Amino acid sequence: MEINNLRIGGKVQVSLPGVRGRTYAAHIESVGARSEPDTGNFKVKVTLPNDEGLLRPGMTARVELAGIEFNNMILIPENALVDRNRKRVVFKVVEDRAVQVVPVISIASGDLVPVIEGLNKEDRLIVSGLANVTDGSPIKIVQDLSR
Repeated sequence: MEINNLRIGGKVQVSLPGVRGRTYAAHIESVGARSEPDTGNFKVKVTLPNDEGLLRPGMTARVELAGIEFNNMILIPENALVDRNRKRVVFKVVEDRAVQVVPVISIASGDLVPVIEGLNKEDRLIVSGLANVTDGSPIKIVQDLSR
């Protein structure tokens, strides 16, 4: 779970060993701005109902956090992105030429970066030799990894 994907008001499911067979629907009240230096963990405060009075201070709980959901998201390799004129850009191949695109991206998860807009799933991206590529450069495909 990426901390940047959590939002105040986000949904949470909480179950407690001391209250068997019960799951509580809760929401995120706050998300810590800094990680704990010793653990790297962020404090996330959730609020859940206790209408029946079954919950007590000090009880342990299992919490399932729901981040932002992206359906049918395009994922691109991190190494396809380069910095040009203070922007993160990619180069796609169009009619044997490099075309610079500034995609709207989200937070990377591992080596893959989610693209929110700016690319289509059919686009073929240049992922190596990017130091010498500029918008409009002629392209000769040596190895096509999309197939």
